[in-house]
Amino acid sequence: SIKFILIITMPIVCLIGIFTNSLVIATVHHKPNEKEMKENQYSYMSLNAFCNLFILIFQSISLISECDDNKSSLNSYGLFCSSVREAVFSQFYRIIFLEYLSHYFNVMSNLSYICYSINRLSLIGQEHGKFVTKISKLKVKKFILITFLICLVLPISKVFTYKPNYFRPEHNYPDYIELSEVNKALRFLYLTSSILYNLISSIGFIVANPVVDIYWNKWNILLATKKEIAKREENTIRAVQ
Repeated sequence: SIKFILIITMPIVCLIGIFTNSLVIATVHHKPNEKEMKENQYSYMSLNAFCNLFILIFQSISLISECDDNKSSLNSYGLFCSSVREAVFSQFYRIIFLEYLSHYFNVMSNLSYICYSINRLSLIGQEHGKFVTKISKLKVKKFILITFLICLVLPISKVFTYKPNYFRPEHNYPDYIELSEVNKALRFLYLTSSILYNLISSIGFIVANPVVDIYWNKWNILLATKKEIAKREENTIRAVQ
């Protein structure tokens, strides 16, 4: 089945991602490269790679809680089903690491990539808006302090997606939380957080990254045009002389 293929190939994809992101971190922090990579953009590139690394590590271990639900002649669970998925540590691993911390680092990864793109943009040309100038001067440590609570609170709804399953073998491990079981205050918090997270992650980041890249390309085109005009003017002056 498709789910079985995804389950089996996930560790391979994660290992490739872990290798490439580790390579980025090693390159940026390699002492001989410090002088060439002293610009702020490389610090954000390293932070982005760190966030991606954590996500990939969490996902690579996710097989301990995976089970192919499609029935097959081999067993009642399908082609693959983790033998430790019912264990308490496996269930809490999915709730804490896969459902919450993975999304925490996902938010941090997207924000760091946007800052990386803006810092890259600030190196092109001299005239930039206040926002670009301010972000280009924002150090990574300060950025982490500012965004820590945002990344912590935004995916809080993921904590209320699952609950440990201790006594119901016919259900999922962990089991889904029914909203009807939750009091009104927590239900409101869950829905608000879920809507905000989905809007920002599915629309906000998807729109923000191309906008910054388009703006960066525009600056490249403008600079290339200015250089070409200056070159032609210089050639014209030389021809007249």
